[in-house]
Amino acid sequence: RVLCEAAWHRLYVGQIRANPCCFLREGFGNPYNFAVPGMDPLNAPAAVAIREALLRGDSSFCSPNCNNLAHRSNSSEMSAEWYAKKLRKIGVSLNSEEFRRRLDAFVRGEIIVEGPLKVKISLGSNCNHRCTFCPIGSHSYNHWIQEPEAFEYLAERIDSIRHLTLTGGEPLALIDSVSKRFERLFSEKSSLKTLQLQTNAGLIDRQIELLRHVPTLRLSVSMAGGTADAYQKVHRRNDLEKVVSNLLRLRSIRDAAGKNTEIELKMVFTRSNFNTLPGIFEIAKKVGAINILYHHVLYLKASDL
Repeated sequence: RVLCEAAWHRLYVGQIRANPCCFLREGFGNPYNFAVPGMDPLNAPAAVAIREALLRGDSSFCSPNCNNLAHRSNSSEMSAEWYAKKLRKIGVSLNSEEFRRRLDAFVRGEIIVEGPLKVKISLGSNCNHRCTFCPIGSHSYNHWIQEPEAFEYLAERIDSIRHLTLTGGEPLALIDSVSKRFERLFSEKSSLKTLQLQTNAGLIDRQIELLRHVPTLRLSVSMAGGTADAYQKVHRRNDLEKVVSNLLRLRSIRDAAGKNTEIELKMVFTRSNFNTLPGIFEIAKKVGAINILYHHVLYLKASDL
């Protein structure tokens, strides 16, 4: 079998598809309609077919670039050891009943599984920036908002979720609709271990209270320019100083509360920003970033290549 945890506990919810990962074969998707009563994309026919294939050692659904394809085993003991490490990394307690239940289900190769442990959901396409490399910046782009039924589906399974990633558009522009449904996730009583935001961080100042309590907060911050001028040319917003101030303030508040904050800066190279990389390094030092990611281009105007 292919040792892949994604098909057993991950769910990436986009506009019309919910996949276990982003390393599926190009063109493949698990379509959903949360308005259909009883819809469960985690156990939809396409999701079950992926698990059945992986159990046979068949990776035809998968991108050949996925690292998990190198991990294969016919040994139950090795499968258990491998998956146990994945569960611990997500934050499922070794001594919990859930840990044993999930581990046994994986080792036995069950094809119908419990609610997701790790969820990434796009809240919609609305964004306060208009980056030159992003299709959302185009006037011809058809904007959309995530279906409310998707949030209801997750709310019913909220106790199982250990790692939640919110993306968009700009998730901080849309997060209020989530926080009302998942109020307990953002409180001191939360069972959530990690909240990750893929964000431009320009709206953090509006959501300080919401982001105060989660044990670990990971911010993947789009920052396509190490100077104010380069930043404005790509983001088409003069927000660099505000973003740095927001990150420093949020870190200070969370540090005082004993909470863990991890910041990653994410940069797309263009003609107008590549020579400002030293500025990105300085900003990374200032805000205590643990990583700088040079991101692949999603869409880029030819004039800025």
